[in-house]
Order: sequence, then structure tokens, then C-alpha cells
Amino acid sequence: MFHISLLLASSYSTHEHILNSAANNILLLHDISTTPEITSQVDKAQIHLERMKNFLDTNNLEAVTKEFIDLKEKNILPTLEIYHILLQMCHKASDLNSALEIFSQIYNDTTKSSISPTKETYKYLLDVVEVSSDHFLSLHVLKSIVNGQIPFIKSSKIAYKNLNIKLDLDMWNSIFRSLTTSHKLYSTSDLNYFKEVKELSEIFLNSNPNYHNFTEETWRLIIRALGTYPGPCKKFDEILQKIQSLEQTVMTPTIYSELIWALSRKSLVDLAIKNLDKLILQYNYIPSREPLYILLSYYADLGVYQEAEYLINKYFKFITIHEQSESSQQKSWQFNFSTILMKAYVQALHKEISFRIKNLEEQIKKNTSLITSKENMNNPLNYLTKDNFTQSSFYVSWKKLLNEVKLSNSKYNKDHFELTIRFHILSNQINHQEFPLNEALNMIYEMKGDGIEPTFETFKILLEGHANSPEYNSSKQTLQRIENTLGIFNMMKSFGYDMNNIEIFQTLLDSCIPKYERFTDIDFKPIRLKIKEKIKHINNLIKIHKAKHNQKSMLTLLELYGCIHSFSEMRHIWFDMFLSGYHRNLNFYKTFIKASSQNIRESTYCLDVLRHQMSKEYPPVYPDLETYNLLLKCCIKCDDLITKKQITNHIMKHYSSSQK
Repeated sequence: MFHISLLLASSYSTHEHILNSAANNILLLHDISTTPEITSQVDKAQIHLERMKNFLDTNNLEAVTKEFIDLKEKNILPTLEIYHILLQMCHKASDLNSALEIFSQIYNDTTKSSISPTKETYKYLLDVVEVSSDHFLSLHVLKSIVNGQIPFIKSSKIAYKNLNIKLDLDMWNSIFRSLTTSHKLYSTSDLNYFKEVKELSEIFLNSNPNYHNFTEETWRLIIRALGTYPGPCKKFDEILQKIQSLEQTVMTPTIYSELIWALSRKSLVDLAIKNLDKLILQYNYIPSREPLYILLSYYADLGVYQEAEYLINKYFKFITIHEQSESSQQKSWQFNFSTILMKAYVQALHKEISFRIKNLEEQIKKNTSLITSKENMNNPLNYLTKDNFTQSSFYVSWKKLLNEVKLSNSKYNKDHFELTIRFHILSNQINHQEFPLNEALNMIYEMKGDGIEPTFETFKILLEGHANSPEYNSSKQTLQRIENTLGIFNMMKSFGYDMNNIEIFQTLLDSCIPKYERFTDIDFKPIRLKIKEKIKHINNLIKIHKAKHNQKSMLTLLELYGCIHSFSEMRHIWFDMFLSGYHRNLNFYKTFIKASSQNIRESTYCLDVLRHQMSKEYPPVYPDLETYNLLLKCCIKCDDLITKKQITNHIMKHYSSSQK
């Protein structure tokens, strides 16, 4: 589509540029050069206005643009109605930048004629803000209006001119409606945006302390605007008390619905459910899917799939098909309950797998048996094993949910695909033979075949799945895992994703580390040089994509070089950590000492230099019992009996008494 921002650029440039823009970008549907000469400027403008209206009604935005360029080329001054048509065109194209350029031109024309923006002009501008996808440009426009200034994109001599209209209740309603569309709220996680919306709400409430003439729509919008910010908010608490105490405020289904939405968003789910029960008791229906969806999202994010399932079964039947009137962008937002339930299952499995991976890492580092924490004892999935997973009630319920999704949809949508892929990748951690990773990759190809592009997050989970999969538990399979993760990395690049993200490279580095043998496997020796080449390749990729190492990635490199006995590279990481300003913490020292204990020279270095350096760090690093045990291994390796005796005496003095 012809970009509307070219409209004014072409209109106020040279005659040659106008003709070139028109020739290259506009469909010439009518030749107005054949129109009889009309003497009156007003009549000429009226003819263009009527044509522009007709083109707008048929969504022929390029023809609308052509008419305006023609008008300016003939030095006909546009009327306010013509500018209104242009603003409506911007609304259809969701083009806020061009709307602001047009708005600026309206004020420029005030110096040439009596034309002046009206409340209707601002209404058209706010309509464009409502459909705009630009969160902070929308905020800029609305904050300018609230502050009594004319909104412009670029600074100019009239940029700080005072607003010539008064903000009434209708205008405020439009402002909050524009900021709280479903599209704006669910397409960002930036807390600054939600905070700004909350602060605008507080400005409005402070200017209307008595809630004078508040309509149902005003109450709905102010609850929604305050509810966007997930943190505590005094004004929201005040409003909550007011609407439940004011006799003149009727708790309509619409207000109940918005209140349930806001309470759920603020994680006040008990209060949300209480009001949901009140709504059903009073009116026996829920006017919108959205509040129940957000309530379910709270439990889905926690992985509490049983509660999410219970709430759907309890409340879904009360949702009416006559949902409240919404903008086009709100209507396009899908509040799919099967999706949110799938998410709850995936998140529940993700929590369990994350715990197991963390537990395994601790087991490897400390050479201890698996630990079952009190937290995980309460997890209903801690009983899952390779043998019982596919027969478990959890997996059977998941398969039943998938079948229901397939029956109710002609084909999977993007969310269905991604959640199914994630579940498969996580299941691989429990039973890699039943859920091989190549099947997850095939799902991504199937997804692409249906014209749906996987998100960055799904690729990231696929990478992490390879890095942690039991399919690659032996050192001999480590090279294959690296090749597979690099293949996924290249696929992500082919999808056009920006790879300037150290988390992606962190996963590539993780894939180079054997999961069990680490520093001790004899069979790992023949492939050390090949692993080193891959590490070098990944480091080069980091430089090419201008990603920057962080403390975690440097610690991983340290462990990697220890695995392949590249001790000189370990020393480089040691100094690079210091030069990069990162703290060489206890975990860093443990990794260094453990790797060094394989080599006589490096063990000597740890005993003579490294152990004394710990107290010189800022803040100082204090060794624990595990660190002393690692140092004792260094003593044994280099046959340093004197240091061994010193460390043993220190352990006996400081740890024996504490364990009595």
C-alpha cells in the first residue's frame, strides 16, 4: 500500500517531485485536468472533497491521496473537512505518523485562512491513536493533549502552542480507550507503558475528585486504565472502594467484567473470583471472554493447570455471545481458552523439567544423589518417570486436550503449534526415546509449511532442549549436539531474527559441554580438539553478530576450556573477567579449581596463587567446604603434602565443630 507519510512530503515539495511521486506511487483513476475551469476556490475544494469522500468509502486510499496532491498542486487551500478525510484515511491505514504530519499542516494553514481544528478534528486524531501499534508515540500524542499542548512529531515553532479545545469527559474516554485496547495491552510487556497509562488516569481522577457525571463507560475505562499497571496503586484501591459504596453507581455486568479483569491482572485472583461469583449471582452471565481469560492466564503462568481447568469448566458456560462493542484491533485479539489451558500444561511441565535440570547440575558439581526439595514435593508432576510418563493422568489429559483442539479447529493456529512443540521438547527430558527432538523440528517445518513462522522464543526453547536433552548424554554424542544446535541457529538467521542476543550463544556454548563426564571421561580426549574448534567458531559468531559476553557466558567458557584441558584459555578467561568488570565469585573459583585439579602444573597454580587471590576480590570471596575439598584434590595431583596438611587442619578447625 502507498505509504501515507509520503502524502505531505510530495504535496509540499517541488512540482517535479510531485509528478514523480504521483507517477510512481499512485493509481491514476481520474484525470481531473479535463474538469471545466471553476472560478471559486471553495467550489474547487468542494469537488475534491466529494471525490475524496467517495474514494474513502471504497477504501481506495491511493486515490484519496492523489486528489489531495492534485489539489495542492493547483494551489487550492484545503478545507477542514478535507483534512478530516485525510485523518480518516490514516485511521483506516493505522498510520499515526502521517496523521500527526497532517495535524501539523492543519495548524500551518491557520496562518493562511480562518481554518482551525475543532473537537471533531481531535476525535479523528484519537481514532487513529486507538488503532496505532506504536505504544509510546500514542502516549506522546495523548500526554501532549492532556498537558494542553498540540501534538506534533517534530519540534517546530508552533509545537508548544496551547490547545484550543477543552478536555471534556468524552475526550478523556477516548484517551483511555485509545491506550487500553487489547492489542496495545497484550503486545507489550514494558512496565513503563503501563505506568504511564496509570499516571494519566491519576491526572484525570485528581481533576475530577467528585467523579462528576461519570458514565458507565467512564467507570469501565478508568478501572481498565488503572488496572493495566500490575503493581500496587492507591488510586485503584480508592476506586474499588468508591464503586462498591456509591449508591448512584450501579455495578453493571460491564463494570463487574472490567473489575474482574483488573483484579486478575494485579494478581488479586481471590478478589477477582469473588466478584465473578457476584456477577453471576446477580446477572447470570459474563459479558466478555477477556476477564476470564486474564484470570486463567494467572494460573497458566504458574503452571497450575488443574485450577485453570476447574475454572474453565465452572465459568465458561456463563459467557454470552453478545460481547461488548470493541474496536477492530480488540476484535482481532483472540481470547482462546484452549490455548490458555495448553499453556498451563506446558508451564507445569516446564517448571518440573527446570527443577530436574537444576538438580542434575548440582548433582554433577557436588557428586551427590538427586535432591527432592519441599517445594518439589508439592509438585504434582514430581512422580513422572521415563516408564510412567505416557500413562500418567497428566499426559493423558494433555492428549485429550489436543484432540479437542483438533476437533474444534480446521488446523492448528500459531499458538497451538508453538505450545505443542514446547510440550514435546520438554517431554524429551523425561523420555527422549518416545519424544525425539527431530520430531519437534519436523513440527516447525510443518508450521512453516502452513504459512506460520515460529517465534524467537520457540526456537530458543528448541535450542535449550538440545543443550539439555538426554539424547546426547555421552561425550561421543556431544559433537552431534553441537552440529544440531548450530543448524537451528542458522535456521533462525534464515527466518530473519536478530541474533544479537547473548542468551542464544549461551545455549550454543552449553551444547558443547558433556552432561555427565565433564572433566573425567577418558573417551572424551580424542574429540577435545574438535570441540575446541566449535568453541572458536561460536566465539567468532558472537563477534560477527556483535553480541557481548556476560558473566554467565564467560563462566561457561571457563568450564568448556577446563573440559578440553585448554588451560591457557582458562587463564585468558580469568583475566578477561577482571577486565570486563565482572566479579569472580565463588562459583567461578570452584569451576577453575575443579578443572585445574586434572593437571599437575595447574593444580600447583591453584594452590600457590588462586586460593590466596580469593580474599583479594571485591567483595572478598570466602571458600566453603566444597572449595577446600577441590583444593585437596589439587594437593593430591601435585603431591603437595604440606599444603594438604594446612587445608586439612583448617577444615578440622572450622567445619568439624560446626557439624557437632
